[in-house]
Amino acid sequence: MPELPEVETIVRELHEVVVGKTVVRFSVFDVQRIVRPCLSLPQKITAVRRHGKYIVCDLSGGARCVVHLRMTGELLFAPVVPAKAGTRNPKLPLNQKHERAAFHFSDGSCLRFVDVRRFGTVEWRKSGDPLPMLGIDPLSQSFSSKAFLHLSQKSIRPIKSFLLDQQKIAGIGNIYADEALWHAKIRPSRKTGSLKAPEIKALVSAIRRVLREGIKKGGFTLRDYRRIDGSFGYYQKSRKVYNREGEKCKRCHATIRRIKVGGRSSYYCLQCQL
Repeated sequence: MPELPEVETIVRELHEVVVGKTVVRFSVFDVQRIVRPCLSLPQKITAVRRHGKYIVCDLSGGARCVVHLRMTGELLFAPVVPAKAGTRNPKLPLNQKHERAAFHFSDGSCLRFVDVRRFGTVEWRKSGDPLPMLGIDPLSQSFSSKAFLHLSQKSIRPIKSFLLDQQKIAGIGNIYADEALWHAKIRPSRKTGSLKAPEIKALVSAIRRVLREGIKKGGFTLRDYRRIDGSFGYYQKSRKVYNREGEKCKRCHATIRRIKVGGRSSYYCLQCQL
């Protein structure tokens, strides 16, 4: 499931290729999952931004498109292929397998929403409509040890479950929670309220570190995640603990163990995460 680094990667790439383009048609191929919008076209895309794990596109006419990729959603950009001398421009392929919707632009390019498991969402809202209520963004200036302590004090939930709560901190998912807890040397099953000030400081720093590194490396591709050109992210090559059950810890060489925390598989080092 795409997390903050994957969504931020997609948002940055979309900003480069679709901002300023004019949407002339929005095609819906999965009418059971995606509602056809009641909006007049053409309209120009004026901005693309991230809201937690949501991708938000603002249009010139006041509409706002909010996309959540969920487990297997992909946004794939099909640019216009320059025609060779004496030939016509090739047509873009129609309705690829698992394609649920498509944004068609005036220059002939297209942005396709592909989703194998059909959990992803594409919603259209008016500019004044509120976005989903979320917690603090971990890459914002507001995210600090003091803010974390305010959110987490007296909590008896496991720290892994707390990090996954989008009403507390927006954008962290299973992969980056495990990675951040490894860097901070904190066991995922620890009660959140038991963390001491130095541990909170280390965890806040670790969260920022893994998220920024994830963005730098284009995200984590385990199975389904793709960037807008169809290429993979490569943060998975840098992972320290996620999905490494039975392997040696890259810090202390003890065994990596997998447990369930809040119904989610969680990976940690038996020896150096306390």
